[in-house]
Amino acid sequence: MGIAAALFAGCSSGGGGTVAGGGGGGGGNTVADAVAKGASSVVADKISVLDSSESPPGAGKSTAKPITEFVATADWNKDKTFTYVHDRSTEVFTNVNEILCQIAQTNYVAMAGKGAYKALINQSLCKGNDSASNAGSSQQGDTSASSAPDYNTWTVDSKINAAGQLEAHVWVHEKARSEQNWSEPAKVITAKLVVSKTKDEVPPYGLFRIDFRGFDELTGSVKFQGLLETVQDAAGVVQLRFADKEANGQFEEKAAVIKDSDTSGRGTVYQTGNDNGTPQTYQSNFAFDSNYFRRTNSGEDKCFDRKNFEQSAWRYGLYDFETGDRFTVKSGISYNTKEDGSGTYGWIGYWGMWSPDNGASIVGNTVYNKDQSTGVTTPYTLTTYNGKLKKHTQHSTTLGDILNIPLEGYSEPDSLNPGQMVMYRVIWDGASLVKTAKAPQNMSGPPAWEPLTTPVPLDTSNMRFGGDLNFWSQALGGQVRIPLQSCTYTPGSFGAPGTTSCSNPSSTSPVIFYTEDIVYPGDAVPTTLTCFDNCPQAPTADGMDPLGLTYSQDYTPGFAGHAYTFANMTLKDSGNAGNPALLATAPANQSWGFNSGALVDLATYQAQLDCGNNSGQICGWKGWTLPVFYTWETGPNNWNKLSIVTSGDSVVTFDPPVKVEYTHSQTVNTAADYKYNGVKFFLDYNGFGELHGIPGKCFDMATGQETMDCSGGNKRYVPEFSIAAGSTVKNGTTTYYVKPLEVEQRMVKKDPGVCTAAGVTAPSTALPLPDAATDSVDPGLKGLEPAAEVKVIGGVIQTTTAKSVLRKFLGL
Repeated sequence: MGIAAALFAGCSSGGGGTVAGGGGGGGGNTVADAVAKGASSVVADKISVLDSSESPPGAGKSTAKPITEFVATADWNKDKTFTYVHDRSTEVFTNVNEILCQIAQTNYVAMAGKGAYKALINQSLCKGNDSASNAGSSQQGDTSASSAPDYNTWTVDSKINAAGQLEAHVWVHEKARSEQNWSEPAKVITAKLVVSKTKDEVPPYGLFRIDFRGFDELTGSVKFQGLLETVQDAAGVVQLRFADKEANGQFEEKAAVIKDSDTSGRGTVYQTGNDNGTPQTYQSNFAFDSNYFRRTNSGEDKCFDRKNFEQSAWRYGLYDFETGDRFTVKSGISYNTKEDGSGTYGWIGYWGMWSPDNGASIVGNTVYNKDQSTGVTTPYTLTTYNGKLKKHTQHSTTLGDILNIPLEGYSEPDSLNPGQMVMYRVIWDGASLVKTAKAPQNMSGPPAWEPLTTPVPLDTSNMRFGGDLNFWSQALGGQVRIPLQSCTYTPGSFGAPGTTSCSNPSSTSPVIFYTEDIVYPGDAVPTTLTCFDNCPQAPTADGMDPLGLTYSQDYTPGFAGHAYTFANMTLKDSGNAGNPALLATAPANQSWGFNSGALVDLATYQAQLDCGNNSGQICGWKGWTLPVFYTWETGPNNWNKLSIVTSGDSVVTFDPPVKVEYTHSQTVNTAADYKYNGVKFFLDYNGFGELHGIPGKCFDMATGQETMDCSGGNKRYVPEFSIAAGSTVKNGTTTYYVKPLEVEQRMVKKDPGVCTAAGVTAPSTALPLPDAATDSVDPGLKGLEPAAEVKVIGGVIQTTTAKSVLRKFLGL
């Protein structure tokens, strides 16, 4: 990731190809037209070297009201589907798109001439989804970090200048950061955007220039600088130029692309960095026409077919079944620490509280939300609890419904080295559970999956770990359990462990998964909760000990578990005088916080926890199998805590991710995703653009070929399939339409001779590249940041309509 990416905090890789699905665009032919019509952007929201060659995923089957009947102003018709082409040589433009993605969220065009304002930019909407780390478990575990929105506050002032250009000034503050042996000081970033021609006038980018610089907030020294611009020569040929560079010289990237026509062009990209003390440099020249793309550098000559590619949709919107309007997840509200709006802005929502200073500037416990349409400011009482109780509710489907969906995490001893455990990827193939790939279990990062030459049936007659199979599945939203039937236990002997034998599952065998809800004040909670594994201990009134977070596992026959009560929104350890189970300082290996084992209502579920065989003993592991259980999360991070606001006696609650059921349709039996035809997926919708749970795969960026092993560098993680526009999903009895918003295309590799025969040859010498140190210009904005109020959140202007929805939600 480049400096611009790290500091403007990024959008997913790729660039500005074609747009489908209605209006939105520049909103007019000229800058003045766009401002008058309130467009969100006038330049490309993404930059692409290559234009996409085909339309995005097509319409799905539906028995709903015809989409063509939606009124023109429906969100379905206004929201664009953006399609772009990805290649290794275009990775440098990831950082360009990270800048453009967040600038678009400021709504600088519609806000032009309305004075300075603040915009809360949700960096999570712009961060790349394609990291190979997404292919495996992360150290965040079951804490709330992985789904929390990541807001940053921008100050923006846009206007039409004396030359008739649209000019926007931007100020961004970044907190100091440190990781292991690496640290960065707090910075203030300034940027100046000048747009002279819109993307309608000079497609596909428009004519614009952005200069940006990052300064050490304390010393004022320059930490990095750069520029992004498009220029047009007398013949009408457009060139894209980009460069950014660290002041210490350890990182630099630059690019130049010339579009000779709508379908042909050439370019050069350059990157240099430092990998654990070793300098790394990449430079590539490339050329393309309407049929082929070719890139070369020392030791590399790759040819790709522009008419033959794979597609992946990265972002989706859900829309009302009848009206075509966006389905909105009520995830939180913004606030200011002072009634007059001169304080610090922040955000409170389902995933916790966010503010630039972690809430340090809040005076007392009152925060303020201003209705921009009426000017009315409403005070709210803010309360933060240093932990949160989460309720897990059971749901089920069948193995027949999840045909071929990858299930991960099942482990067995290595047959060649019994002291080591091997993790397996398992699928239901229609007749049995079979192991399809394996990976070493004792590793960090994404699993290094190795495909099995022949799928191996999972043996349920000789299991070491009980009669239930436990997995993790992205497509089912997390933890998954498959209970087996007719199980018998055989004790071990001579030091060998005991084993359990169960009958084989069938297509009708249940598959259990859970949804999660945060417990709010006033919600009913059992008087006593009991824990049997990973149980928090609080030896002192100060709470948990970072060096001893949990009680030792107790395998004594008849062990009754550790008891807890829940009072004043805090879990209390009954075994330690009711001390609060709170973790103020996390150990280094658990910086994301602590999440407990299952907390169960023993009074209700004791019979279901019985080990059977008339033993009268409780099997604590069965707590994870109950219809309802709880877990406790605590830690030093905002996402480990519960922050709530109240108005009068009413608690403002926020929506968790919405679980939706999707049945995939692919009737072409040669398609890669045909194996999922008719299969049910249970996806999480976190809000506009954020639909999660489609299984993924990895491919090598250098070769463009799919790979089972996601570990190591130079790998990208992409969805296995895309959901077609017009497909439907259900939440209970409510149906929503689905529309892909961002679609990536990856070209299929060809022999270089194919490109040669077609006359496509990459430049033998590099194009002239810009230099950030000499070509970029100081925006001249340092120390000139104006006072302003939040008027845009996540790209949405807080207008009368937006505020009325919020007020209705709050019951005001």
